[in-house]
Amino acid sequence: TARDAKRQFKNIKGIFFLGGGTSPLGLESTILDLSGKNPVLLRPGVVSKDTLESVLGRKIITPSSQNISSPGQMLRHYAPKGNLTVVQGAPEHRRRWIAKHVPWSPGTAIGRIGKPINSHETFPLCGTEKDLERYGQRLYRFLHWCDEKKAKTIFLELPKKPHDLLPTLLNRLEKASRGKIVVLP
Repeated sequence: TARDAKRQFKNIKGIFFLGGGTSPLGLESTILDLSGKNPVLLRPGVVSKDTLESVLGRKIITPSSQNISSPGQMLRHYAPKGNLTVVQGAPEHRRRWIAKHVPWSPGTAIGRIGKPINSHETFPLCGTEKDLERYGQRLYRFLHWCDEKKAKTIFLELPKKPHDLLPTLLNRLEKASRGKIVVLP
């Protein structure tokens, strides 16, 4: 939302925002460098690498190490103030892991897929595993919500099933969590 974006730039003067409601996509754009011989994916986004390759009719290179030449390439990007751990896997494994490892205390927040756990501070990201468009649309709102709640410990569920948006979500969450991703079966 424009409100959330304003918070990111609150100390910078001369920036104007046009509020158009909640973004239908929620995630940042895909950034592709077309200045060289081969297209280079600088940042995965809503448009998948496979889709771009089919449109361009060319293989897109994903560099193993990148010089920062584009927004969103930094190691820490759109991260909440609290300590974020992403829990990725099948629904039953995620729920079991969270029940065992999450400290149910004030200052803990959870981003959920499906129904909430207990009466703890939870934020519904989407209703089902298949609805990653909705998940992506609500991801940054969740991160801002955690800051508003002053959450010190944050857990976020992430599906493991293949989906066009999964590489983009993993890219964003790896940066937001500083690489703290628990991968379950």
